Amino acid sequence: MLMTVLKGDLAVSQSKKLIKLFKQMKDYIIQRQHVLPTTELLALTTQTQNNTEEIRQIKQQVNDLTFVINDFTDKNIKDGGKQVSSISRVEVTVIY
Repeated sequence: MLMTVLKGDLAVSQSKKLIKLFKQMKDYIIQRQHVLPTTELLALTTQTQNNTEEIRQIKQQVNDLTFVINDFTDKNIKDGGKQVSSISRVEVTVIY
């Protein structure tokens, strides 16, 4: 590589070091392939995307429920001419 351009002892030495480094990198990758194979990485990526979408949906449902609960507990809401000050119990069912 370098020695074809520079043609010197330093270029030859650096080229050999580069070749050795690339071989070490290849060996390192081969030795650690079992740590996290590509199929597992793909599965983790897919699961992460699914989890992110489910979390987004849950957050939206919580926001919707918060809005409904705030309407129930709003002191300015009147029921048949009588002001409603609070609700003692609210049941909410979340369907997934």
